[in-house]
Amino acid sequence: SVAARFWVGFGAGSGWVRMDGELVDMKTQKTLLKFDQRRISSMRLDYQGMLVACSREIAEDVARLIKLSENR
Repeated sequence: SVAARFWVGFGAGSGWVRMDGELVDMKTQKTLLKFDQRRISSMRLDYQGMLVACSREIAEDVARLIKLSENR
């Protein structure tokens, strides 16, 4: 909870976001990438801010994977 994070400290009542998904080639219908990732945010006091920040970080990680695969 927000109160636990504020009064107890790091990790207490922390929120998290988990996303899983697949990137599929439209032409061949082959799965190119599957991912399942979770981000923990114990320092944000509001849930909307935590959701936005964690979702953005996961999206950036997936984008980095795509960029790395293009360089292969």
